[in-house]
Amino acid sequence: MSGGKKSPRRSDEDGDDEASEGNRRAKKPRRLLFASPSDDDTKDYDTPPQTADSVRNRMSNLNLTQNNLESMEVDYSMSSDLRVGNGAPSEFCVSQRGSPAPSDASNGFLKTSSFPAKDLGWNYDLRENIDRQIQSTWLDHDNTGNYDPQAESREKAIELNKAKARKKKGKQQTTPKQVVKKFIVRLSFKAIGNVLNLTDGEDRWPDGWSELDTEDGKSLDETRVSRAKRLTNVRKHQPQSRILDPKGELDDLTGHPIARGCKGCRMKDTACSMVKDGEWPCHECEDGNFCQPIIKPKIKGRCVHCEELGEENVCSFEKPGQKQGAMCDQCVEAECEDCIAGPAPGYKHPRIDLDQIMYGPDRKWVECTHCREHHKRCSLKDKTHKPPCKGCARSKIGCTFYDLIDKSEPKKEDKKKGKEKVPVLPEQGKSTKDASRLYTPAVGGSEFFSAIDLADLAEDDEEEFVREATPEIEMADDTGRAGLLTKIDTCFAHPIKFHVTTPGIDECSFCTLPTFGLLGHFEKTVHVLKYNDGLAYGEIAAGHGEEFGQTSMCQQCTMSRYQIIQCSDEFLHDIQPIKDNDRIDESFNEAIEALIQAEPQTDWCRHQMQRWCSMCLSLASFKCCTRQQSSLNEDGAEMEGCGLQLCGECKSSIHNLAGNSSALASELDKKPKLKQGANEKHDFLPRADVGFLDATGILMRNVANDFGEES
Repeated sequence: MSGGKKSPRRSDEDGDDEASEGNRRAKKPRRLLFASPSDDDTKDYDTPPQTADSVRNRMSNLNLTQNNLESMEVDYSMSSDLRVGNGAPSEFCVSQRGSPAPSDASNGFLKTSSFPAKDLGWNYDLRENIDRQIQSTWLDHDNTGNYDPQAESREKAIELNKAKARKKKGKQQTTPKQVVKKFIVRLSFKAIGNVLNLTDGEDRWPDGWSELDTEDGKSLDETRVSRAKRLTNVRKHQPQSRILDPKGELDDLTGHPIARGCKGCRMKDTACSMVKDGEWPCHECEDGNFCQPIIKPKIKGRCVHCEELGEENVCSFEKPGQKQGAMCDQCVEAECEDCIAGPAPGYKHPRIDLDQIMYGPDRKWVECTHCREHHKRCSLKDKTHKPPCKGCARSKIGCTFYDLIDKSEPKKEDKKKGKEKVPVLPEQGKSTKDASRLYTPAVGGSEFFSAIDLADLAEDDEEEFVREATPEIEMADDTGRAGLLTKIDTCFAHPIKFHVTTPGIDECSFCTLPTFGLLGHFEKTVHVLKYNDGLAYGEIAAGHGEEFGQTSMCQQCTMSRYQIIQCSDEFLHDIQPIKDNDRIDESFNEAIEALIQAEPQTDWCRHQMQRWCSMCLSLASFKCCTRQQSSLNEDGAEMEGCGLQLCGECKSSIHNLAGNSSALASELDKKPKLKQGANEKHDFLPRADVGFLDATGILMRNVANDFGEES
């Protein structure tokens, strides 16, 4: 460009030597700090250079020539005066700008001052120790106008806080802090002086109460750490899956003994031998039925499909070391829907058998406890011999192998040795007998017990004699029926004969005598044999059979009571008041007299018998009205009510038992009944035959037994 100034570095290349020589000026000597201005300086300031307004010089230190620097000295002096505030005229007062863009003032294009240059020259020859940062307003680079000058410093402070937080977090422990167990007890005292007065300022703690060895402390820390590790490992364990019930009665069979059995026995609701011994297959499924355990075995044997194909076909489950899945390879190839496989041969459910430990070949003792205790010869000569021994089997006791208890008594010390008698002096006006009961301090200085009390405490208490319970002995009567010897309270002559399926029997004790169901032969205690089949009792001595004949019950009386039991089990008794019951206010004597005078086996006699409560010796005011089929009629005709008659008290009792008449009959059968010659008055007495309405009584057992034989 022709109009621009050339750079000093480019001047030599262009060959403009004269211009360069003219521009080069000798370097002026530095003036002293407090010296007066020289003539050369005054001359320079008197003739300021004139610069055209259309040319704007740049303020770069890289391309300014020495002549330009000399021509701009006056302008710098004026701008310096404006910056430091020397009282310049208002025409030089230009507002300060914070914009980075160059301005006329920054380029030296200020209006020429009317002040002489020589008055302003001294401000530009001295180096001032001032801040070079020029104050200016803030510049917003966008059009929002929301520039905040403190935003940058605020962001730096936020970043600094984040860095400090990251540094602090890195120093923290990754493992959680261990919780130390503490037991802090706070005692509320009004003042510490009260405590000091009570203790006299002494420390009464026992020796070593707070002493803890360092090794003990380390062991405690190790125990806490190991316990914490165990707890964390427990949480990682997966929950145990449920064992489904094949019958569907229980949601989960985990921990139930039935889970050790097979599915077939569970569906049939029979006892499985695998529950006890754990050996597969069980005894019930050995007849050809496949025995499938409820708990799936870890090692499977030959499946059912391969078993049907024959022995030539080898099941993949039989191959040792091969991973077993849900189905064998043969069933997968044959596209079977299910592959049912049992355990491997010789499988036994793993469990701790206490009987095997106590009575097996690894037991501690060869002979049983009973024989060793009574110094008898035991029939078990080796640990391989299985109990019970002959002596325990003959005595019908358990054959155990426990350690014997040492019953030898320790030697008693002589109580009289070292014992001094303390004389008791009687007081005036009291006899020697009364003086023995006076308080006398003991020899040892006891303030609470006298010598007589201490002597009484030293004596051994007499052992109270307790009679052992009579053991139940199994016997057999003249008919050959065996049972346990016991005694019962009964109103009938045993054994009772129940005619369930034989109609037309005239020899009925309950039909012949109308009051027999209420009173019977009166209650007494009888020694009987409780037969093993549970169908009857056999009298041994002091029974009603010695005076009266055997008690029998016809089919009508038996099935009428069976009808009441069935109504209680299958239906709910619909108890309603008896209508037109005008004789409810009769006394007991009047009602019993009317029953005695009634002709047996007539309609009037049956009417009188139905007036009484089926549970107690009271007149009935309620009855069952539930419609149901009759158990006597084979045609299945319906009848209204089961025949249950109740008084007010028994009706309330059945209501409390949720309508279960069988439970009420079982409770009343345990209560005492009317005895012969009894003069005591009772407010409530149960009937003699109330036990026949119990669902677990002998009548129900005989009916179930006869129906089973008939079917």
